[in-house]
Amino acid sequence: GGTFIQAGLGASNIVFPVGELCSKEGIYKTSFRYGPGDYALAIELLESKRVDVKALITHSYEFESAEQAFSETGKNGGIKSIIYGPRK
Repeated sequence: GGTFIQAGLGASNIVFPVGELCSKEGIYKTSFRYGPGDYALAIELLESKRVDVKALITHSYEFESAEQAFSETGKNGGIKSIIYGPRK
């Protein structure tokens, strides 16, 4: 088993291997957290620097420590965690 989380709307219609998800006892969850005008407002707040987003980042992890990041975040460890992609 495992959990797949679809963040945001994405395409309206997709082909998805439901049989494989069921046979592996996977979990599919969705998250859609913004409404009309929210994106434009967020960009305005960032451009005007009225919101200090760097202060929201409480943890950062290298890609190799992703499992640790998910484990700690699952324990409500911090506000916003970043997992950096693989670095060459």
